[in-house]
Amino acid sequence: MTFLLTITCFMALTVTSGRAGLINAPDSGVGPWGSRNIRYKWLGKDVGEIAMLKDAMAQISLDTGYCINFTDITASSSPDRAYLQIKPVNPGTTMCYSRAGYAGNQSVATCGPQTMVAFSSRTGNPIGACLDSKREAMRLLTRVLGVMDEFRKPSRNTVMTFPKGFQPGLEQLNLLSRYVEHYDIFGVERVNEEYPDAVDATPGVFDALSVTMVSGTRYAADPKKPVFTVAGNVKVGDLARLSLLDCKTVTKLYGCSSAVCIDPYAGGISMTVPPMPRPTNPVPAGTNKKLQVVNFLKAFETGAQEPLSVINPNKFIEHDPAGFDGLAGVKGLQKALNGTARVNTVRVFQDGDYVFTHTDYDFFGPKFAFDILRFEGDHIVEHWDNLQTKPTQPNPSGHTMIDGPTQPESNVPTSVVCSNKEAVRKFLEDVFVNGRIDRLENYLDFSVVQHNPLMGDGLMGWLNGTRTAAKEGRSLKYTRVYLVLGDGNFVLTQSEGLQAVQPVAIYDLFRLKNGRIAEHWDVIQEIPPVEKFNHKNGKF
Repeated sequence: MTFLLTITCFMALTVTSGRAGLINAPDSGVGPWGSRNIRYKWLGKDVGEIAMLKDAMAQISLDTGYCINFTDITASSSPDRAYLQIKPVNPGTTMCYSRAGYAGNQSVATCGPQTMVAFSSRTGNPIGACLDSKREAMRLLTRVLGVMDEFRKPSRNTVMTFPKGFQPGLEQLNLLSRYVEHYDIFGVERVNEEYPDAVDATPGVFDALSVTMVSGTRYAADPKKPVFTVAGNVKVGDLARLSLLDCKTVTKLYGCSSAVCIDPYAGGISMTVPPMPRPTNPVPAGTNKKLQVVNFLKAFETGAQEPLSVINPNKFIEHDPAGFDGLAGVKGLQKALNGTARVNTVRVFQDGDYVFTHTDYDFFGPKFAFDILRFEGDHIVEHWDNLQTKPTQPNPSGHTMIDGPTQPESNVPTSVVCSNKEAVRKFLEDVFVNGRIDRLENYLDFSVVQHNPLMGDGLMGWLNGTRTAAKEGRSLKYTRVYLVLGDGNFVLTQSEGLQAVQPVAIYDLFRLKNGRIAEHWDVIQEIPPVEKFNHKNGKF
């Protein structure tokens, strides 16, 4: 199974600076990542070099599920220093997770089970070895950029050099762990050659829930977890964490029933690495998934059956706490509404296989909502939503929760959409996850239009609304950003947080202008206790 790490947001800039830029990361050893930040020093002053470096850092963070994080160079307290931040995927762990299996031609003893490994897509050779050390994370950065590095000299500091007139090499990398490369465990020398379909993966999806093959007859996400026999003496650990791709491989290799496998989204567990922004992909020609989704939602008002054919009859994963899985769950909701619903979808967007909407509902009462629907091929296989009761009056600036521009700008380059998504993610994490409300002005357009029912327009409207909420004991604290989707100049985010002490889901829609937030809508919904969910899929 492969995961392509491609610099999709990269700006191909030629550097003409007369001096070389360096990253100098003092590294006392190459052991597992600790909890401390790793300092590096940026000596270059060329804006082109800085732009390239920031783009590469952002893309590595995105494609590793934010296991590797870099601080923004320009946001550092000192202009020539920043920190390489390592975010463990689980408290007490020190590695980035990869897909199931041994780490290519790296032994388990070298990399450890389920450690992420980078390989060159051109040569097939390891690049950066196991991503479980500071030095290797920096090596990955140099190889993505295609610049010189000094990593093969253990006594040297970690140094990356931009020579004069440098132009990025843009080497394409794979992040993977293959089932078998050089181990004759299954009676075949290379399983990926014997069973090519079994190790195929969809590029652009980071599989955070994959299990690890720790021996020829045992898969386990954690050696301490219980195991389950699927065929003969073949055992699978912690089935709720067995990914769909792993499931296909297990059934392919052993001929066992796929009924023993559980898709990760159906496992109902708390993910150690949240599903982060997928690369923005072009809409496949000849399809109109947005129209299909609008018609599907409208069917809850009309009772029409034909629009429900867009639902995969064999797989539909529901995340609304009150909903049920499967096509039967969808039809059950439609029947329960019995023509009483009113559905007016005001905005509809698409980011690859994801279609997301902003809708004015009368749905067991008047509500505004965001819906996210994920396609596999031509069918919807997964649904998330967030609903909030309609306020009785406009906000202090006279806006409702749903008025304003409805159409994304057309012909927006993919690189700009990707930059918009990254700008919004940084805004939420910097200001709301990390609590730096003083940095609000770094991201907002001065005349930002606000649709939150309790806030007014402009920077001061946002600040005053936030301060008032804190004084009244209803302050909103973001704890995690799960999903970032974009279409044109619009970006939707899905986050988790606390309002006072109540867990909430937060959906934010942003309209961007020249890279800054120009307009904002949101929907906030309380998350009920897990025992009140009608499924085991979780809210996210």
